[in-house]
Amino acid sequence: MPHTSNRASRFSESIIRRMTRISNAHGAINLSQGFPDVYYSRLLTTYTAKREQFLGYLESAGLPYAAPQGAYYVMVDISQFGASGDVGFCDWLVREVGVAAVPGSSFFREPVRHLIRFHFAKKEETLVEAGKRLATVHDAWKRAGGRNFVAAPIVVNSRVPECRGGVACEPLSS
Repeated sequence: MPHTSNRASRFSESIIRRMTRISNAHGAINLSQGFPDVYYSRLLTTYTAKREQFLGYLESAGLPYAAPQGAYYVMVDISQFGASGDVGFCDWLVREVGVAAVPGSSFFREPVRHLIRFHFAKKEETLVEAGKRLATVHDAWKRAGGRNFVAAPIVVNSRVPECRGGVACEPLSS
């Protein structure tokens, strides 16, 4: 039976491809409509602040990352946890910490299993709550005995109550 994160990764990849095509088409239209420069400078300021805020939370939580240079997401290295893979770690992270990430392996052809991806283009209160929860990740891992976790199987027509309030995570539709 496929794992939740595998299904989410495939869905995410599909959406990313479609949204990239759509945004490219609309981006060309938007640029031709001549938005004022202030629109773009505000966008840059807003997303730079969100990035810096989220990277600060990762630093405080002791999670190594590759600082993005213009993206709305950040890749985090989970090697220190000794997890057997990114898919199982992402499932564990949602269940035990209450924050969702996308397995990095869904973005590489190579067998990359030590990276996960967080999206930080979120509301202020969501970022703050995610930061609080990420601050507990090492303690949660120790409580779990530092074990390697495998992804939980998908339960059809169910919701995911483990999201604990929906931080960077949405319940599955039934």
